[in-house]
Amino acid sequence: MHDSGRHVITEEDRVDCQNIEMFLVTTKEAYDKLISLSAPDWFVADKMLLRNTFHRTLTLLAFDVDTVTDLMRIFKVLEMENRLVSQVSQRRIITEGDVTVDKDLSRALSHTCCPNRAPVFIGEGVVLGHGTR
Repeated sequence: MHDSGRHVITEEDRVDCQNIEMFLVTTKEAYDKLISLSAPDWFVADKMLLRNTFHRTLTLLAFDVDTVTDLMRIFKVLEMENRLVSQVSQRRIITEGDVTVDKDLSRALSHTCCPNRAPVFIGEGVVLGHGTR
């Protein structure tokens, strides 16, 4: 116990936590169970998009994203960063079929969100970003 009255997690405490089944997870089969830090192949969905994407695909900590955010300091102390889906996943966008960019719509959207900037078109109708007017 620290002088402030707070418990300080020591290295010994952290090691002890490795085998305690204290993390409630939802499995691919949609049932809940307790699991330890030493158990492989379970993750913490720290973003709503990732939770929605990987629900019932991965074994995930059974807390909502707001609760996960509140617990982030504990996860860092327990060195759980390698379980955060945002840290171990990569975003890849795959476009299939014929794709065309509507220049008028691109300009309208650019003007709506960024009225002081003009869209920058690269190549045939591809909007890369915004330039200054």
